[in-house]
Amino acid sequence: EDLRSRGWLIGWHTMSHYPLSALTDEEVRAEMTPQTRDMLDIPFSYPYGENRSVSNREIAFARSLGYVSGYSNMSVDNSRHSRFFRIRLTLPRNKVRLHYILSGMQYFVETGKLLPTVNQDTGE
Repeated sequence: EDLRSRGWLIGWHTMSHYPLSALTDEEVRAEMTPQTRDMLDIPFSYPYGENRSVSNREIAFARSLGYVSGYSNMSVDNSRHSRFFRIRLTLPRNKVRLHYILSGMQYFVETGKLLPTVNQDTGE
């Protein structure tokens, strides 16, 4: 509540933070269904968020439930990038390492690909 009072937008993962890929469709829906309507207006972050635990199924659930956006840990699969599968980064305090990550160089070195872009008009 202290962070919210200072203007931070706080998102959420799921009800129990289970890896969604290990659950049935019914369990995924139950985990991702918000308790209140206003939870759809805040960022949703897939728990464990890497490619192995977030499939197109979970992305489709985020879309069908009406979330404004969905976030995942750094993904090496640019083909799924959309407003329901945006990447998030954990950033270090070291300024050199921070620049290495934010410039996209780390991603490029690890994957051989450029960071995905976002269409400013559609958010996709």
